[in-house]
Amino acid sequence: MQKIMKVIALLAIILGVIWFLSEPAFEPVITTLMGVLTLIGFYLNKEKKQDSKSQTTQSQQVNNNSTGTQAGGSINITTSHKD
Repeated sequence: MQKIMKVIALLAIILGVIWFLSEPAFEPVITTLMGVLTLIGFYLNKEKKQDSKSQTTQSQQVNNNSTGTQAGGSINITTSHKD
């Protein structure tokens, strides 16, 4: 889906420039800017995803006769003991 959006953004940039050259006005400039901003947004989002993947690590040590639970967020463990 992102590849399709990138192609559409590139088309918007190309067509916006052609439109501006044939008929100078604000609309083609806005179209071109939106295409450029879309591509910048995809680039920044890609960098953000790569940074968050490299920082996410979890480590756990469990001794004998123990159970370990690991989660990416908050977790509640409830136990009930019946004697």
